[in-house]
Amino acid sequence: MRLMLGIICLILIGSCTVKQKIHFNKDFSGKVEVFLDMSQLIAAMPQDSNSNNGPDSSFNSTFSEIESINGISNVISRSEGNGVYYFSYEFENLKALNATLQNTTISNADKDNASPYFKKRGRKLKYVFPELKDSSAAAQPEMVDGYVTFSLEIDFQSDIEEIKTESDNVTKRSDNRTLFWTPQYTNLLKKGGNIIEIKLSRQ
Repeated sequence: MRLMLGIICLILIGSCTVKQKIHFNKDFSGKVEVFLDMSQLIAAMPQDSNSNNGPDSSFNSTFSEIESINGISNVISRSEGNGVYYFSYEFENLKALNATLQNTTISNADKDNASPYFKKRGRKLKYVFPELKDSSAAAQPEMVDGYVTFSLEIDFQSDIEEIKTESDNVTKRSDNRTLFWTPQYTNLLKKGGNIIEIKLSRQ
């Protein structure tokens, strides 16, 4: 779950809502959309906060990295004001998607060890969200639950035959092609991380 998907606000102490949607085409190219609401956090910040070090600055810095990744195109980012943001991008394949997830990591301290990623083998797709060890919020997870709300939606152009996971709050929508995950922050600290295995029907 970082921009998601992977997410800037998970390293901040404040109320934050993140919604990430990943759409896969049949060839596993696709599109990612992220909706980020930090309005309550912004409202709680001192009025004289340095804008050069604020959320807008972090948001813009993240996008400068995304646009340079091979296989990423049609990057769109916009601020709706008052700490509400939207961004999206299209990816050519899983390699490009994984590279982008790494560059929009939750834990800036150790991107390589805290980056969600996808791995495909035949009709099976594995999503791995590693344990958050280096996030500044990980030291006091009870301070974050209730303040950080995250959801991940993944939809396919094939039916989902089976979902295997020990993660909390993983459901399949009635369309049979959409997976929905709404974990609490404390569950992202799960030892060994969170793994969701998805088996798709034959094309």
